[in-house]
Amino acid sequence: MQGARHNGGALRRIAGLLIALSAINVAIAAPNLTQVALSPTCLHRNFSGALRTLQYADGSTSSFLVPYASWASAQVLSQVVSIILNEYMGYSVELLNNAAYSSSYPIWYMAGCDDPDDASCSSHDISHPKVHVSVETWQFGKDKAGTLQVDLRPTLVQV
Repeated sequence: MQGARHNGGALRRIAGLLIALSAINVAIAAPNLTQVALSPTCLHRNFSGALRTLQYADGSTSSFLVPYASWASAQVLSQVVSIILNEYMGYSVELLNNAAYSSSYPIWYMAGCDDPDDASCSSHDISHPKVHVSVETWQFGKDKAGTLQVDLRPTLVQV
């Protein structure tokens, strides 16, 4: 019985520490987006010539911007998506670190929001979003997308 109480106390301390750490994470300001190096070639290239880019309505171009999340499963998905887009489809791709600190960040960045923590998305540029796709969005991200102005909401596909 003594050992059980000790373990319970340790679990409560660990839980308290995790709660404290999660509160710290929430208080962090929106991170700066930084580029992640792409992995070496995995597939035989299905194209020849220069890499393709996305063209915006104003004529400017961009690489395909893919968020590189802070959790392992989304990092793997981001790498797979970037390999397919770059090596098989021929697009210039940039993996952006810190673009998915939580699963709601890519949603906000796809909507063109400058600050993913700004609930009203008061500063945005939908014509030049910070990312073009979300490779893994959990329910929290989907729910938060519903709070965006209708004209800013990105299209979500559920698989």
